[in-house]
Amino acid sequence: MKSSIFCKLFFGLLLCGTILLNSCAEDISGPKSKILPLADSIFVPLDCPIWQKNETTRLNDSEYQAIQPWLHAVMSDPNLPLDSTSWIEIRPLSAKLIEISADHQEKVLACLVDEYGATPQRRLETSEGGLFSRWYQDNIFEPLDNSVYNQQANSLKIFVGLKPDRVSHWWFNTQGKYAKQDNCSYVVEMEVRINGNACLQVAADFYKTINSGYPDNTESGHSNWFASTNGWKTIRFKVCRI
Repeated sequence: MKSSIFCKLFFGLLLCGTILLNSCAEDISGPKSKILPLADSIFVPLDCPIWQKNETTRLNDSEYQAIQPWLHAVMSDPNLPLDSTSWIEIRPLSAKLIEISADHQEKVLACLVDEYGATPQRRLETSEGGLFSRWYQDNIFEPLDNSVYNQQANSLKIFVGLKPDRVSHWWFNTQGKYAKQDNCSYVVEMEVRINGNACLQVAADFYKTINSGYPDNTESGHSNWFASTNGWKTIRFKVCRI
């Protein structure tokens, strides 16, 4: 009797262990197998007045005829010392603005590498992004001199730890806008690596027309914060929906 009970317990534990191992294996089976988990609260910049932890996505708005994806990255704490090991890295070939029709057909409207050119190594220009005050107390910004775009390595790297008191803010192209359809949803997708105390947020703005600028714009949606990753991960966020 004791032997029978022991056997049942043993195989029960073995079965549970197999289930747990399988679920873990799914998480680590490959860099593209899972969407990146949302940042732990410790990585949410607590001094951030507007773009807090909560994710928000607006309905597609016919008043606005253009859309502009953008990202910003910061240190989790502006008072941390300079740190070259806290950075965001993006594979530009993977960074896409995707249009999704009502019947769920996907169309890539833009790819980051197409917009940022193909020079072997350079910093982003002021028409592509900048270092803003934390958090946008004004619209004045400096060049994004903590960035390196390396086409040979297929990597856009932002060293946010070198500017802990600033917001590293950049967008998909120098013109900044793409014409959108009212009956479509829009998604931003990219492969990223995040290291140290850096955190990243993905977002987009609506514009009245493709030629509009501030203040004829409004935010269409922003993701939660993404925190440190273990290698390359794919993030995908719907910046507006129908």
